[in-house]
Amino acid sequence: MIFSSIFILLFIKFYNIQGQYYLNPNEHPLITQPIISLKTIYHQAEGFLVTHDTIIFNFFRQDTGISKNHTGNSGRIMMRKSYDNGDTWTTPEIIYNSNYDDRNIHGGITEDGRIIVTFRKYDASNYQHIEYGLIYSDDLGQTWEGPVIIQTEAVASGTHQIFGNNTMGYYNIIYTHKYCELRHSWDGVQWDSIVYVWDFRLTNQFKISEASFTYLGNGIIIGLFRNDSGVLGESFIQVESYDYGLTWSGLTLTNIAEGFFCPSPWIFYDYSHNHIWIIAIDRRGNFFPTYNHYSSSVWLYKHYPHEILGNAHGYVPFLTFPRPNPSFYRTYGYPVSTKTPDGNYLVIFSESEYRTNGEWAYLYQFKIIYNTDPGVKISENNFDNLRISVFPNPSSDKINIVGSLVNNYNDYELSIYNNIGQLIFKENSKPRYDGSFHIYLDINMWSEGIYRCVVKQNNELQTASFIKK
Repeated sequence: MIFSSIFILLFIKFYNIQGQYYLNPNEHPLITQPIISLKTIYHQAEGFLVTHDTIIFNFFRQDTGISKNHTGNSGRIMMRKSYDNGDTWTTPEIIYNSNYDDRNIHGGITEDGRIIVTFRKYDASNYQHIEYGLIYSDDLGQTWEGPVIIQTEAVASGTHQIFGNNTMGYYNIIYTHKYCELRHSWDGVQWDSIVYVWDFRLTNQFKISEASFTYLGNGIIIGLFRNDSGVLGESFIQVESYDYGLTWSGLTLTNIAEGFFCPSPWIFYDYSHNHIWIIAIDRRGNFFPTYNHYSSSVWLYKHYPHEILGNAHGYVPFLTFPRPNPSFYRTYGYPVSTKTPDGNYLVIFSESEYRTNGEWAYLYQFKIIYNTDPGVKISENNFDNLRISVFPNPSSDKINIVGSLVNNYNDYELSIYNNIGQLIFKENSKPRYDGSFHIYLDINMWSEGIYRCVVKQNNELQTASFIKK
């Protein structure tokens, strides 16, 4: 037994010395090994990521108090940035700090670059909820407005991304135990419109809490709730809408993480490959003594929409790997992600340890690598430096696709995909003498929905979306 243990340790050490960078070197997309993203003497966790052009923003809660714990009135909102796809980060800076615990840090970004940070203000000394609100920035985090207080029966956004676009508006999930509101906003700041409510506070039918929702196009939204039933075999709960959130399917238990308790779901949609990703991190030690936290894992799922819509028990793991710093104390979890400027995905989650003055949480990160060519740059048509646009948008019959390219002599390729990732149109052509292009298309016979244009020249991609009505 001792010899076997030594052999295993030596094998792991050898494996790391060899510089194995990917957890799944023979599969696609590739998953990088998790590495420490931020570890200080303080407690930091529960945040979110957004990308604007070439900048990645990471917002999170940091507790600097004596307890440095899961809750404490020293909790404050921090921001850091990365200019190299998440490989390095700026020194975190404080963007909001009240006399209470500013916690449950979530939010998103609008198409015109407004960053929204939602949070819960909580009096940790008296165990009292104060208010739910947000701050926002229209200059990429240089200055902040707010807080804007939102009146709600819930208490916080639930580990999710604000999702949507300028055409359909934006959606936000606000929850408390056994209760959840789906809200709508046109600007990301005013959230007075309640689209739908799940309320099981009286019936006790479902013990829902934290939630993560994402938009798949064509009015389809899929969501996952954390399940606080405390029963092995009952992890997340899935819901689906096919009319922009006006009506919803029944709540169905999933088979994610083999039924272990997971503190929060994370779900996002990669439009280019038509992949729904789910990331879960289990706390299997909640079912002690049969299981313990030392063996907790990170679970990654990658599915096409048709594989899991209406099939909440159809999840098959894409990759599972052990928590990066195993101990008999629970792992923290709370994974979040963003698409990086090079066309891949950065995932950040929290690990935790227990020390004499409380829980100590810090950040790990890994990447989902679709594109291994470091020279490829992805440019979304959401920002001021546009080089591709579609008009009129929406349109029922004809559209113009115009833009400029890196050079005026190499061919470019235009591809158009529908909302389920099918190729609808493809054309190769030469740009004009000045590097510009203009394509006129009749889309009268196309189905209604959201379409994605991808223009490729050399190693640069540009994308734009439009709506056929």
